[in-house]
Amino acid sequence: MADSIQAQITANIKTKLRTITTANGYNYDIAAVEQQRKILEINHRFDFILLLENEAVKDDMDNMVIRRLEYPTWFFSKQNDRLTGTAATDLDSEIAYYNRNAIQDITKALCSNDSEIYRGGNAELTEVIPGTHDLYEDGNLVLFGTWCMIVVTTSINARNPYELIQR
Repeated sequence: MADSIQAQITANIKTKLRTITTANGYNYDIAAVEQQRKILEINHRFDFILLLENEAVKDDMDNMVIRRLEYPTWFFSKQNDRLTGTAATDLDSEIAYYNRNAIQDITKALCSNDSEIYRGGNAELTEVIPGTHDLYEDGNLVLFGTWCMIVVTTSINARNPYELIQR
């Protein structure tokens, strides 16, 4: 059996984010794209993108249709490795400077043309809402990163997650 529509959309996003390399015309070379785990295991695989557990937002009318999938997303750069031992304020400002184009690269990878926006025919729209620079902490690791929200507009049948509802 095929994956659910939501799983297909998530896999499509991860695949597109893995194309972020300088050879493909981006500012960064993504070494890994992972979904949230109990403990983040980057293992010095920078530059790194983390997709947090996505939120399915249902239709307010009857909760029968999943209208939006929201993916809080973090970008961690190799500057976290290089600047070990640097004063925290210097580290934060240098990483923020290095990461200044991270969200733009994510936007370009996910929204650069119409065929990408629709996530393999499973979505109506994909948007990247910029966030800011901040500390990410998972109980085991603290990293300075840049975050954004990837929002996918779709129409998934909430009672049968393998089916799109046509508008």
